[in-house]
Amino acid sequence: ESTDNFDPQEFRLYLQYCRDFFEYSSIFDEVDKSGDGTISKEEFKVSAPKFKKYGVPIADSDNVFREVDTDKRGTISFAEFCDWASQQELDREKADRLEALQAKADAKTRQDRMARMTKLRERIPNGYSAADKEKRRALFVKFDDSKNGKLTEDECLTGSNKHLEMANLAPAKDVEVINKAAFNQAKAAASKPSADSKSVDENEFNLYLISLRDHHELNEMFIEMDKGDAKGKSAGDRQVTKEEFKRAVPKVEAWGKKVPDADKAFVEVDTDGKGTISFEEFCAWASKHHLDVEEDDKTKDEAHKLLEAKREEEANAMKRKEEDEKAAAVRDQRAHALANLEATLPPNGSSPAERARRDELFTKFDTKANGELTLDECAEGSNKHLRLDEICGKENAVIINRSAFTSAKGTGTGKSHTVDKSEFQAYTVALRNNYELNEMFVEMDKGDSKGKSSGDRQVTKEEFLSLIHI
Repeated sequence: ESTDNFDPQEFRLYLQYCRDFFEYSSIFDEVDKSGDGTISKEEFKVSAPKFKKYGVPIADSDNVFREVDTDKRGTISFAEFCDWASQQELDREKADRLEALQAKADAKTRQDRMARMTKLRERIPNGYSAADKEKRRALFVKFDDSKNGKLTEDECLTGSNKHLEMANLAPAKDVEVINKAAFNQAKAAASKPSADSKSVDENEFNLYLISLRDHHELNEMFIEMDKGDAKGKSAGDRQVTKEEFKRAVPKVEAWGKKVPDADKAFVEVDTDGKGTISFEEFCAWASKHHLDVEEDDKTKDEAHKLLEAKREEEANAMKRKEEDEKAAAVRDQRAHALANLEATLPPNGSSPAERARRDELFTKFDTKANGELTLDECAEGSNKHLRLDEICGKENAVIINRSAFTSAKGTGTGKSHTVDKSEFQAYTVALRNNYELNEMFVEMDKGDSKGKSSGDRQVTKEEFLSLIHI
């Protein structure tokens, strides 16, 4: 047969070789970084790892380079490369098929991961509607096995597995790590944490749930990074090596963090300097750079605000309660003091017995025995026999006595500067009334909003308006 023509069988082979040499040419151009038409020893060494996906793993690039460089010129020509590639059955199409299969597997992994995340999101009622708040309250009650209004770390772990089905979303050891991180984060994130550092109260529970969801997502990312070295060694050991981190850089960037320098970024994440990244270190770094949680930050901020508002509301309620209790104590004290004063004051009636009691008290006040009481005698008598200074304080007793003395003068037959027996009843009535008026005045004399000028025996307009309801 003629050697200048192809028969059908030869033509089929020709087309096969065309396809092969086209692939070899494409690979050759990738390796030939300088574009000079040859592959240097350094270029071959740098590109050696790529040949693994084409079906030709290279353990010793220097030795293989010498094999390919058949003319021993120190470089590999295109013809030499094609001969070697053909002998090794270098197959880019197969590699592309494998990449497609891997991409499909990765897509399935992502779908599964998103499905797990979605399931947890749906189980956590972190909204702010009345219905969501009620769901959270009911969930908290389910978590609270001890029924003491607070959750320990163990109760949170048990509750998350039992009521959020975390055990079906991640391995048991991962759930423990996620729960611990979420528990600690909820305690740390609260601007006014509860007094018990070893438990989460109902107000912090929403932060715990949000943190649980976030750390579950961060754990999914961490698993994606913890794939081991090129041979899969150390995969799933819960420690990300520098090699694993570098291999995961495209994923990290897809999660929202640009990594221009992988070595520098690794050092930033590896805060303890042990040469590997723990889950806790990754969480701290990922949270700082908002990896894939951009939408969730708003939810967390709202949860923080809700918790702070709740804490502030509780603090204000406690303050109001203390003020009410203090006011009640003052009222009780005032009522008790008034009862004591009334018990020592003579009755105001006109029966012989009542008049006799007033006359008896007048005689005790009248230390000079002249039938008249001076201001000083009234002050001394009211303190000694009515205990006025003990009931309302010495300063107030002086003011009350003087006012009562002034009111009583002139109501009877006594002199203008004294109170006689006919005016003594008016004096005791005024004494009681002025005691009550003084108590009201003290209530009004509380000072301005900052307490300034409190107790100065002068009521300002601001003081008057603030307590006018009295």
